[in-house]
Amino acid sequence: MTDTLIIEALGFLVALGAVVAPIVRLNSNIATLNATLSEMRKDYDSHDKRIEKHGEQIDELNTTVANHGARIEILEDRKDRQ
Repeated sequence: MTDTLIIEALGFLVALGAVVAPIVRLNSNIATLNATLSEMRKDYDSHDKRIEKHGEQIDELNTTVANHGARIEILEDRKDRQ
């Protein structure tokens, strides 16, 4: 092998390494992002369930308040009649 061939082969390997290294880092970053998104989705599902539960509790409280409002009106009408 001549010196020129050795230098060309080494140049090719360096160029190949310059291309492959960023691709490997990109692949690693994509895997990290996928894991992060997976955790965020689990958190979102958990929050969604909590919000749904709180919505049901608010609906129950609104019904209770409406019932109390109706009772107060009845009592006020009775008081006004007396």
